[in-house]
Amino acid sequence: MAITSANQLELLQTAEAVAREKMIEPGLVIEAMEESLARAAKSRYGAEMDIRVSIDRKTGRATFTRVRTVVEEEELENYQAEFTVEQAKQYMENPEVGQTFV
Repeated sequence: MAITSANQLELLQTAEAVAREKMIEPGLVIEAMEESLARAAKSRYGAEMDIRVSIDRKTGRATFTRVRTVVEEEELENYQAEFTVEQAKQYMENPEVGQTFV
């Protein structure tokens, strides 16, 4: 656990250092890191997936989330990022078209 914590704090320290060097807000650097991590995850697990990353601004912990959208059965085009109302019932109570599942 200590290694993970050190890496998480190092991520925040790197963001701070880059922000100081480039004279920009640290939040912008962290947002860029989140986008980069999401792109890396998509290249690893499939570009058709909707993967989002959030880095906690206090701990540096990165959270990866796969998002799927509920669609009509005949509208299903990307089974990695979408699922039908029937499929969504496994994960959601009363799913409706357009809702997202995180």
